[in-house]
Amino acid sequence: MESSRIIYVATYAGKIMLESGGEIYRVEDTINRICQAYGIKQVDSFVVPTAIITSAVKDDFRSKTVIKRIKHRSFNLQKIVRVNELSRAIVADKLSVHEAYRELKEIEQMKGYPLWLSTLFYALISAAYTIFFGASVLDAIGAFVAGAVMRLILYPFEKGQFNVVFIHVIGGAAAAIGIVLLTLTGWFQMSNMMLISVLMNLFPGLIMANALRDIMAGDFLSGMSRVSEALLIAIAIAVGSGSVIGLSMSLFGSDIL
Repeated sequence: MESSRIIYVATYAGKIMLESGGEIYRVEDTINRICQAYGIKQVDSFVVPTAIITSAVKDDFRSKTVIKRIKHRSFNLQKIVRVNELSRAIVADKLSVHEAYRELKEIEQMKGYPLWLSTLFYALISAAYTIFFGASVLDAIGAFVAGAVMRLILYPFEKGQFNVVFIHVIGGAAAAIGIVLLTLTGWFQMSNMMLISVLMNLFPGLIMANALRDIMAGDFLSGMSRVSEALLIAIAIAVGSGSVIGLSMSLFGSDIL
């Protein structure tokens, strides 16, 4: 019974890391270290972006397996840090299995950044990229507003745990609509740079980085899976923004952006 709890706790820790944006090799290493720290020496874990399978053999040669399905993923580096700290505490023999489980429950229930803060950062990133791409301060202010509005539009879809591709289609469309409306005021000159800057918030950069790290670590299946996810997200952004741009050009002329 105790070995089953150990395997479950180790897999639970890996699940939290994977759902929070952790790399495959890091998740597998954490699972293996936790099991070994509690005395299970023969342990194998198979991790892909959508599932975790952990199998271990105790001294009685009986195999025990735990499977965790990953249905929703986001990016929360604070959770990854907390799980890493917990793993080190377990290895240092400072926590029992029950204490580790309670700690993991607390970590899983941690909330992300509040809406006002994430909205502010979306807006600041949009404005910063606009300046970086050579636009004016006034254009940056417009991108600031468009980035904030896009974040507010995306929030209910993210809370409702809609499909990630659908969310990025909505995000691309929201960004394009915001920039088109701002352009119609006649106050902004480099609306194309404004749109690109706002869309940078949606770019799957961390997914691509994790994909490359997985591939370099030899996890080709997981790496290619994440590459495919990043490509789908990029296509979704293009579909959302491109549809709005095409409609705007037919309504207001080809020089709208």
